[in-house]
Amino acid sequence: MSAEPIDAATGSIAQDAVAAVAVALSSAGLAISLATLIFAGPLSAGLPRASGAFLLGAALVTLLVGQYSSAVPVASIVQDGPAVVMTAVAAAVASGAGAGPIDVLILCGLASLVTGVTMLVVARFGFGSLVRYMPVTVVSGFIAGTGWLLFKGGINVMTGRSIGLDDLGEFFSPDLLRFWAPGLALGVAIIAVGQSRRLPPFTGSVLVLASALAFFAIGLSTSSMAALEDEGWLIGPFADDASLQPISPAEVADADWSAILSEPVGLLSVILVALIAALLNLSGLEHISGARIGVKRELYATGAANIASSAVGSMIGYHALGDTVLAKRMGARSRVAPIVTGAILATFGILGARLVGFVPRLVVGAFLVTVGGGLLLDWIRDFRRVSDPTFRVITLIIVVTMGSVGILEGIGLGLVLTCILFVVRYSRVDPVRRASNGYRARSRADRTPAELDALREVAEGLLVLELHGYLFFGSLTQLDDTLRQAIESDDPPFAIVLDFARVSGIDRSGYRVLARSADEARQVGARLYACGLSDAVSQSLDREGPGSDTLIVSDHGLERLLESLENQLLADRPPTSEPSSPTRAMSEELRAAFELLEVSPGDLLIEQGTDGDELFVVVSGRLAVSHNENGESTRLRTVGPATAIGETALLGGYRRIADITAEEPSEVLRLRLATYEQLRHDQPLVALELMEYLLAQQSMALRKSTDLVLWAEG
Repeated sequence: MSAEPIDAATGSIAQDAVAAVAVALSSAGLAISLATLIFAGPLSAGLPRASGAFLLGAALVTLLVGQYSSAVPVASIVQDGPAVVMTAVAAAVASGAGAGPIDVLILCGLASLVTGVTMLVVARFGFGSLVRYMPVTVVSGFIAGTGWLLFKGGINVMTGRSIGLDDLGEFFSPDLLRFWAPGLALGVAIIAVGQSRRLPPFTGSVLVLASALAFFAIGLSTSSMAALEDEGWLIGPFADDASLQPISPAEVADADWSAILSEPVGLLSVILVALIAALLNLSGLEHISGARIGVKRELYATGAANIASSAVGSMIGYHALGDTVLAKRMGARSRVAPIVTGAILATFGILGARLVGFVPRLVVGAFLVTVGGGLLLDWIRDFRRVSDPTFRVITLIIVVTMGSVGILEGIGLGLVLTCILFVVRYSRVDPVRRASNGYRARSRADRTPAELDALREVAEGLLVLELHGYLFFGSLTQLDDTLRQAIESDDPPFAIVLDFARVSGIDRSGYRVLARSADEARQVGARLYACGLSDAVSQSLDREGPGSDTLIVSDHGLERLLESLENQLLADRPPTSEPSSPTRAMSEELRAAFELLEVSPGDLLIEQGTDGDELFVVVSGRLAVSHNENGESTRLRTVGPATAIGETALLGGYRRIADITAEEPSEVLRLRLATYEQLRHDQPLVALELMEYLLAQQSMALRKSTDLVLWAEG
């Protein structure tokens, strides 16, 4: 009965092992290819040691990240992006500052060390999510530029020299064509089989091994190993004592540090490219695995792995999306796969450093062509789906700059162009979220029908502009035009309100716009008000903005300011009919059941959360209704004469849901629960009259609320 689970477990381990071998071969080929790319020309003497260091570094990253990653399984390799930048830095320090192979190996280790520490710092302070703000255009251009540099580097490795535009004529000569044409064909073939869904995912690795065996079969049948080495077909030859060894303290002490640190911008470029690409790969890994990836955990593991691998001079490594997909497609399901992969890579690094010299250049170059060509194909697919021609142009500019100047310069230029495009397009967004007149933007203060009619008649005299977003020189131009149009109209409003509640910030040019508009409004008899300002905007306005004699800044929000302006309007143009007294609608018997109370400003009439056993009717004055939540009080509305409050608590026994406080000297009528119960028992007709009175109050309140909503939505 237990045979089936054992067989299933054995099958799973076997699948993990097979997948690990395929990933190890791919990772080893890339590590050797990148070492060959960096340690070329005068640095080639350090290639065997660098190859072993890169292989061991890939093993450490694979083992550590594979065991601690949230994604299972996950593959990690020595990466191409930072290696491409390091190629240019290494060439610069070797040719300009005279650095030797050991110096460049120390430089690679230093880059890995600093990158590892940076990853730990980013993880510690939670800065990993910042990569999500990287524009897609820049990311796409970075991928394409890296692909092109790798593709070009593969050709350079095959030919054993750096090919530039001046060498195109010689590039197609028979002497060079015989080196790069077979490797290019192999690289294209590997890309083709990798795109096929009908072929197993390890076909590319088999094709590489078959090509290497075919190379030696043909080469040794027509020539000798020494002849192949002399003609430049192999990475080597290397010295017999070439082997992997850690960077010793003596080597660090004897290193030419002036040469190593002669390219600080280049070294910074390597670190930045590695960090950005690692974070981008984590986002892609989350999409591929379908699991939530903890960025902090991944960065801790990757940072520790790079610090460990820096001791041998390895290049920077982190998560590999392509190899992770390869492992999954081959059936890997557990953490066994990265353990086996790491063990194979470590074996290659420790025992196989001398054998690197016998690797054909066309195989190494084909690996670089495969990786670079794959990135270019992915970019072309995404490029074709982009409908915005501006983004296409920016992406092309990034690629050209990366290929001709440098990676960091390409990324920087892409960020600048993207920011300029963002500013231009964002400036077209109207900062006025909604423009309303004085009736559509009414306060929530209770008004009588006569007062509502009076406000409707003078509604156009009040203009309310609700602003949003960040106000800068571009969007402020539209706001300036809107204000000027209102001020210069035939019938300018007496007041213009700017609501800053949804404004995240404002640049210095905005204060000049406000000052100018406030002065222009004053000249035509209008006033410019500002409300809802955040603390930061309010403080900046105090330092740089116009004085209070031109721009009137409200300490309250839009609601309180609108209520104040409405009161001014009603004071200037009072309603044609006086509001009826609430006692006129009551019989003498019902009026006798109430007692008259006088309340002073600040007196708390109803307290939130208390049991309610009283009904109030406002006779005169105004009361503020506010709700407290987590220690913060929110003003809900203002109630005035002829308004009943507290009826739900009286009739239903509910707790009070808001505070009601007097804002000015007021008079209210109070009916206690005991009096109401006595009315129900002794005078049922009077109690019925009270219910009809409250029903009329509720109908009026519903009418006001509906009217307010319809105007606000309109």
